[in-house]
Amino acid sequence: MLTALCATCIGADLAPPQKEAEATPQVPPYRSSVVGTDFDFITEADPDTFERLEDKGQGSAEMPDKSDGSAPLRQEAFLFVAHFNDGTRVNLAIDADFKTQDSARQEALRYTPRLGRLPTALRRGVARVVIHMGGENVTAFSDVGLIVLYSDNVTKRIGTHDLEETVFHESVHAAWDKAHAGSAAWQDAQKKDGGHITDYARKNPQGEDLAESALFAYTLLHHPDRIPKDEAEKIVSLIPNRIAFVEKLLPKDEPLHFTVAQEAAPLPPPQTVAGPKPQPPATPQCEVDLRLTGQMKDVLSNVLLRAEHKPSAEVKAFLEDPKRSYATGEDLLKAAAEHFKIDPKKLAALAAHWRHINCKHAAIPGHAVPNAPDTGRDAPTGEGETLSPVPVSAFAADVTLHVVLHELGHAVIREFDLMVLGNEETMADAFATHLLTEHFPEQAARVISARVTSLMIEANEVPRDQWPVRGEHDNDARRAYQIAALATAADKEKYAGVAEIVGMAKRDIDKACDYGADIHRAWRRTLAPLMMPAGKVSDAFGFHAAESMDEFLHTGNPSLASTIQSVLQRIDWHSTVTVEFVRNSGGAAWSRSKRTVTVNSSYVERFIAQGVKAEAR
Repeated sequence: MLTALCATCIGADLAPPQKEAEATPQVPPYRSSVVGTDFDFITEADPDTFERLEDKGQGSAEMPDKSDGSAPLRQEAFLFVAHFNDGTRVNLAIDADFKTQDSARQEALRYTPRLGRLPTALRRGVARVVIHMGGENVTAFSDVGLIVLYSDNVTKRIGTHDLEETVFHESVHAAWDKAHAGSAAWQDAQKKDGGHITDYARKNPQGEDLAESALFAYTLLHHPDRIPKDEAEKIVSLIPNRIAFVEKLLPKDEPLHFTVAQEAAPLPPPQTVAGPKPQPPATPQCEVDLRLTGQMKDVLSNVLLRAEHKPSAEVKAFLEDPKRSYATGEDLLKAAAEHFKIDPKKLAALAAHWRHINCKHAAIPGHAVPNAPDTGRDAPTGEGETLSPVPVSAFAADVTLHVVLHELGHAVIREFDLMVLGNEETMADAFATHLLTEHFPEQAARVISARVTSLMIEANEVPRDQWPVRGEHDNDARRAYQIAALATAADKEKYAGVAEIVGMAKRDIDKACDYGADIHRAWRRTLAPLMMPAGKVSDAFGFHAAESMDEFLHTGNPSLASTIQSVLQRIDWHSTVTVEFVRNSGGAAWSRSKRTVTVNSSYVERFIAQGVKAEAR
């Protein structure tokens, strides 16, 4: 049921001014936080936690619309779920007037990066976003857990670089108003400060002061360089107690994004989706109690090894040290956080996420999949076939990233009609390697080393005199050498380890640096007009994955999923290109007709086995 809506959000017709709290009204320095200042509070370069957009088809949803009082509350809409790498999710309902699922998806992708830049503490309180078509002069509004926007007004806000700030403002209403706007602590801060930071807040102290003040406080706490010093001093002198209040919600010295359990987010109202769908089973009853030291120990073992990738010997020594004794699970958690230098809140959230990892019951949404097999909706044969989650493997994730970039090389070649003057497979390997060395230098050495190692393992599984010389692919050893040579040409010192894997001598390295430099230069010149402008990201992409591959794709920092989506966002696609991970046998391939890169789970599992073999060496 929809509760009372905020009818006075940014730029809307204002309700009659409410009685002032201060005895002597003070003229605020700004008209409003979003459109009444020139500060760039939030930028497109800020970290974006958005990972993927899940299509849910068409169905009935609550679509409150302040521009049309006669419109029914429940309407048909295109439904999506946006997933973020901190564990939060937001439901999106897109106006049926967008006509097609693809058009609605493109519209939804205008909002996901803005939602992704929100602090986790805000986004976890946003359950739903509703988008209406049109409404150039109809401003956003919000309710508990809900944000409503109008597409034409959004276009205007994008043009003035105000959409990020608009989403932030409305998310404060959605996530914090109910708990804080009427609280004694907030009212005490208002009373101590006396004045208001904007005229909009002054006229609406009960409804808008928190949202207006929060944007200034957030920026001063986490991005102080974005407000000129003289302006910052003025703001701090005017609302110091409000800033201190917001700091408790967004602590200055703590990360803005942190992992949360999915159930922490408010649940959206039920939606009636067209067509019958099987109902999920009730949440299993579970007896895990993390207050007990033994059960916390079992969970922390998984967290430290599989999520934080701490050395197994160190984890074992810490957890089994007879000199260490803890009365409660919480004591053990605090000690682990201190020993492994992990933020205590982050470790607590991870422990909550992994609490069912040793359970025998079915998976619970928002938690790591139990080690026991679960019934997956992504079964390759026969509905309800039992599947185990694809294991987490850093080596396999690195190999898979190069493989996906290789297939996206085919996509770039075909979508932009690049001239192919040689072997296209070799060209795709070069694209993947160049993109890593040029655009992802922090990951490049690790990823390229893994891919070259993988290819050499496959090459050595066949006697040398049987290495293939026919077909569109070079033999695996030749591919490994060409990838290593191109990486070495980018930086022979940084990629010396890669050269060593394929046995490159000094003379080979010198030659590679000579001809490889020309290849890199050619790719830079070729790709320059195809890349998004600086500070802009493409939204013409899709990313889908079988549930049993979620953990594999979303583990790590950055995760494989987030890196692939970062690549997709950098290219100015003229139509939607999708990457999908499916639970099936086979390899990886680009389909021109579907504009889709498909990666099969059996291919990933092959890389996992290679990782075990590589580690044994």
